[in-house]
Amino acid sequence: LRLPKQHSLPGLAEFQFLLSEAEKIKGRTVEMPWLTTGQEFMLAARLDDGTYIPLWTFYRGTESTSPVIWQHASGDVNLIHGLCLQQAAPDQHALGSNYVSATANESAPPTASARQTLQNIDVSTPVLRDQGKAIFEGELANMQIPTLLQSITMSKMTGRLKVTNKASTAEIFFEEGAPVHAASPETVGDQAISEMIIWEEGHFRFYPAEMSTERTVKRRLDGLLMEGVSLLDQNRYLAEAGLKLESFIVKTHQHITEEEFKAALSKGAPLDIESQKKFYSSIDSKSTLLDLLRRHPMIKVEWIPLMFNMVSCGLVSPIEAPPVHGKAAALPSADVDRTAIQSVVRILTRPETGMFTYPAFLYFFEQEFFKCATMGWPLTVLIFEMKLLYGDLLESMPVTYVREAARRIEGVKRNFDILAHYETFDYALLLPNTYAKAAKILAHRINEVLASEQLIPGPPNQIVLHFGIASAPEDTQDLGALLAAARESKNRGSKTGAVVTLFRDIEVK
Repeated sequence: LRLPKQHSLPGLAEFQFLLSEAEKIKGRTVEMPWLTTGQEFMLAARLDDGTYIPLWTFYRGTESTSPVIWQHASGDVNLIHGLCLQQAAPDQHALGSNYVSATANESAPPTASARQTLQNIDVSTPVLRDQGKAIFEGELANMQIPTLLQSITMSKMTGRLKVTNKASTAEIFFEEGAPVHAASPETVGDQAISEMIIWEEGHFRFYPAEMSTERTVKRRLDGLLMEGVSLLDQNRYLAEAGLKLESFIVKTHQHITEEEFKAALSKGAPLDIESQKKFYSSIDSKSTLLDLLRRHPMIKVEWIPLMFNMVSCGLVSPIEAPPVHGKAAALPSADVDRTAIQSVVRILTRPETGMFTYPAFLYFFEQEFFKCATMGWPLTVLIFEMKLLYGDLLESMPVTYVREAARRIEGVKRNFDILAHYETFDYALLLPNTYAKAAKILAHRINEVLASEQLIPGPPNQIVLHFGIASAPEDTQDLGALLAAARESKNRGSKTGAVVTLFRDIEVK
């Protein structure tokens, strides 16, 4: 079936109409020719029996014998439209996602042209103001990262892919379809691509012609995809097993020989046996996974396969509540006067937020600093800001929402970690016996839990957090200098847009 020839670049509505016609009769090819900038092009769509994903063929010319520019199977019409736009109208890159977004929900008949559609763009939409150069965008629920990366590679595209989920943003730079630099919240390079592959929800945008001088990706994409898909399967397995960062990890065998340990792991993923032994030996059956990662800091692409082996090979189990051990478990629990405790807490906290006051923080900070120094423990301070994005403006989070944010943070920190106000508009977390690298893991977890469920009424992704982290004795052994280092790190992150900034990673003049 050949549709009427268009005399300008077709809009997304025409592409959707083309797909709907192809879906009516399996095995039928539907063609849509058009003329733009003095050149003729044609896009064809076809669904064969037993398939649900259409095969698209893009021609330079309007005949079936014309040269094929590319052929791609995808159910994402936005992606196909963006690829055609890049090839057939490179001078229209500035239209970007404005063009895609304006036509995505268009109900006009397929005869409406793209330029007519542009007149209906709602310039008040934050996405349009924020991202004006993207040539295509979509949801990861409709196109997973592996398929998206393969599409960019097959099309030999050059530019930046930006992927955003509820809590994080990552990006990959491509040159002629090959990834050259990648950065995720936890790492860069090959591991950043592997981390992105486990993201199953979020939004992606591709910005053409944007390039990076950094070269952090060292391996071929096909190899990274194979490892990433394996990591994705392992992550799904752990989720189905009920594993969370707040889960308590208990050993299923109290006494196990090294031979039995190695025999059990022989059924799992190939990992360094010594690293697994070291991690397993640190499991005391009364700590959460987050506690264990504080002792042995690892990024997701490192701890997911390790925990997959531990759980799938029957060495450990995740549980919701800590187990009770020892002779004391047989005794009746003593009454603890919670009312007396709360009466003291009320004096030290701000009633509207439930968080410790700034003077109370300074008192606890001094006490913990001297105690950790005496015991030879590390002490890490996080100073952070919580702001809301209103259009293009960042404003401090209203106090009415700070209480709910504090409640969620309390759910992921340890009982003896101290959450408090810092000076006028910022906040602080005091982490005894914690190194900076482990604090970074906690900061990312806080960012995730604050974004996991709607905290503020209105559009999603409004919350913006910036954490500054400094640690003693890693960064300094001076009380005041430790606070100054954490504060400076937070200020640097606020300027650069980084969610987490470690003092050791910044330059101080």
